[in-house]
Amino acid sequence: MLNTPNYFKIILVLPLLALATGCASITRGSNDALEVNSTPSQADVKVYRTNAGFNAKELKNNTVEDPTNPGMSPLIGKTPASFKLARKGEYRVVISKEGYKTAEVEVGNRLSGAGGAGMAGNAIFGGLVGVVVDASTGATKDLTPNPIDITLEVGEGTVLIPLPKSKADEDEQDEEVESEEAAAEMANETADTAEVPVAEENSEAGESESQSDEE
Repeated sequence: MLNTPNYFKIILVLPLLALATGCASITRGSNDALEVNSTPSQADVKVYRTNAGFNAKELKNNTVEDPTNPGMSPLIGKTPASFKLARKGEYRVVISKEGYKTAEVEVGNRLSGAGGAGMAGNAIFGGLVGVVVDASTGATKDLTPNPIDITLEVGEGTVLIPLPKSKADEDEQDEEVESEEAAAEMANETADTAEVPVAEENSEAGESESQSDEE
């Protein structure tokens, strides 16, 4: 039989264990609803997962083009469409309609504000276990771009729409450009400095020749 102090210790520990299972995993879940809209509507949508095969929840919660071969078949729908997808997934969304160019949209994932707050809560209250759970389930992430709102172009062919760059990616690119510009400027300054002694030597040589001719 448990004595009273130990009993109360267990009661206090249980909520902490619950937190340790993942704040974001509980409040947000591992799936996100990807909304796909087009102008005109009623366009065919096919979703392919590019970083892994569809998981069991994705196959259960969406319509598969070929149920007999779910591992190789895309998820399908018509705009406006909604797909329940894994937050940590990466996808290629193909939107097509007769008489219009096909649009292929790259969909990825990024850390969300709500997910980041949930992970921070885990780090404080749930400890390492909760952080690991959130990271493994992808609960801290959001699919992007979401929603997909696209106006189809009249004609034939395919329009590729890459994943938009995040603010961090843009800042990193700006830093690379600044570094390249600084390196080029330094190289120019070094080249200018190296040319000065040569010019002085040529000038001195010219003066020596003039003195020799006078003599």
